Amino acid sequence: MRLFNRSLVAIMLHQFLFDEAAANVTLLFILAHVGGVILASWQHRENLVKAMLTGREKAD
Repeated sequence: MRLFNRSLVAIMLHQFLFDEAAANVTLLFILAHVGGVILASWQHRENLVKAMLTGREKAD
């Protein structure tokens, strides 16, 4: 029975570490995406967030 308990603890620890790593990678992707939107918005001199929400783009 003791071996089962150690295995269960190892599985739980592994799952916790994997979930935390997956959450951190997801957060990194979100921050990269938001940074890219801000950079593109600045480069194109256009409010891309507003364009995404309204569906209308500034006419040149």
